[in-house]
Amino acid sequence: MRAYRIFIALFFISSLLSAQLSAPKQLPASLIKANPQLASTSLKKVFIFYNVQAEAMAEAMYTGTNFLAGKNNVIFVPVFVNSVTNQKSSIRFENAVTVPMLRNLDQSNYNVFRFKETDFPVLVAYKGNNELCGIAQHADSLPQIPCLNADNDGRFLRLKVLTEDKDAKKTPYANKKVYILNGTKTTTLSIVFTNTYGDFDYKVLDENQDYVLKIPDNVEDADFVILATQQGREIGKFNRTEDGFEYRLLKVEMAKLPDLAPEEDVDIKFTQLKKQDDKDFTITENLFYELGKSDLLPGSKELLDKLIIVLKRNHKYNLVVISHTDSQGDDEANMKLSESRSNAVIEYFISKGVNKKILKGVGKGETEIRNRCTNGVECSDKEHEYNRRTEFRFIKN
Repeated sequence: MRAYRIFIALFFISSLLSAQLSAPKQLPASLIKANPQLASTSLKKVFIFYNVQAEAMAEAMYTGTNFLAGKNNVIFVPVFVNSVTNQKSSIRFENAVTVPMLRNLDQSNYNVFRFKETDFPVLVAYKGNNELCGIAQHADSLPQIPCLNADNDGRFLRLKVLTEDKDAKKTPYANKKVYILNGTKTTTLSIVFTNTYGDFDYKVLDENQDYVLKIPDNVEDADFVILATQQGREIGKFNRTEDGFEYRLLKVEMAKLPDLAPEEDVDIKFTQLKKQDDKDFTITENLFYELGKSDLLPGSKELLDKLIIVLKRNHKYNLVVISHTDSQGDDEANMKLSESRSNAVIEYFISKGVNKKILKGVGKGETEIRNRCTNGVECSDKEHEYNRRTEFRFIKN
């Protein structure tokens, strides 16, 4: 919770700072003429202005932009302003990115941006149609720029890379390059960057081919390199090669990943599991609650209504509702919270006419964490979310 509060504070401060800045509402034709690469009407344009003092954050913002929007979807224009010394920028952006060094922003082609060096770093994003999309002064603010969010721009591999040492401790492969190659390894399709939690996104251009993920690093002190979903579910281990690690992601394996596989209705899941003739089986779902509360939200009730229909159609089954929390917070409090949430589900079922004799509620708290995110381990919210779940165990009576 402490880390979360720090993040919120940084985000709030950076949002206030960004709100005080302004940029042209439309990318000026004069700037496009001076930079012909900006003429594209399909790619987003991202400018980042920085100086020596702001280099570290500029690099973090560059990496974050690639992570959020996908490198192939953005024309990136870094602008290094140095009015004090002859020291050059030490940042090594991708080879394809030219970094001009300016003595004065006002006396350059970028004079339409009225920023002062005390404002740096400043990132300005424009949509493909050259309309202003947003401004940020800190990497934490990037997700709040709508056009950098790649969620609605196609289908993505959203994956995580972890390393594992001899004691089986798993650590994010953070802020490093991962190469995406085609299945025959003849073409490098993209170079992506992991974030603090080892996560990266890659826009899938062809779902009918295999991909090879390559890490050009021997990763000292690691016994294994692991590929996982961003929720922390392990997919498999990389193979060690002479020049790093490789993972061959088969198209049949890719189709089962959570961000590519179609979401199955709970009725369909029940029908498929019922056909296996097992005496009992479990369907796992995410129910949504307010933080620290057990009251059911409308989205959760919609799912439960579907389960009620399943129960009323299949009278030969009893149901055990098992709720889990993540590891954040006090262990005992989490146990009580999970019990309250299971009981809230049971009460809702009973209110809708389900026989209470076939229902049982169980709380497991944080006793069955499904990934690396046990007590004291810093994890992303997606990883914690993977542990916040409710299991519906159908038992044939």
